[in-house]
Amino acid sequence: MVKAVYKPPHKPPSRIRYEQAHPTVTARVSRELYDKLKEYTETEGKSYADILKVALGTQKKSSDKAHDRGYKEGYAKGVAERQQKAYDKGYANGLTKGRVVTFGHCSGCGKPIDWNLNNEKVVEQLANTVDQAHFHHVGCPDLSR
Repeated sequence: MVKAVYKPPHKPPSRIRYEQAHPTVTARVSRELYDKLKEYTETEGKSYADILKVALGTQKKSSDKAHDRGYKEGYAKGVAERQQKAYDKGYANGLTKGRVVTFGHCSGCGKPIDWNLNNEKVVEQLANTVDQAHFHHVGCPDLSR
């Protein structure tokens, strides 16, 4: 009778490298501490490794991440609002100085159609043409027909 020799299962080289780069850490804790850790991981959605990283100071706390995310979102919103205000101010300035001229009305929504012209005679001629031709903004339905 031949004795069977135990042979451990084959591990791929990538698994061996992973285990060397990520060693296992075990610790004995009281039942009370274990229950607290388990509850914390379930409510916060963190792993035990994440808890260790926070304790060692190598990972930011959730509150820090939330603060950073809120700051970035608020900053982006502020930039967008500032850009819109600057555009509106420049547009209004262009209207008052005659660089942008409003003439004719959109046959879809009735709002004025703006043109960038400086010659008043051309503006008057084009205003009549636009109203007669029923031009309208892109995306507005042509309600005149």
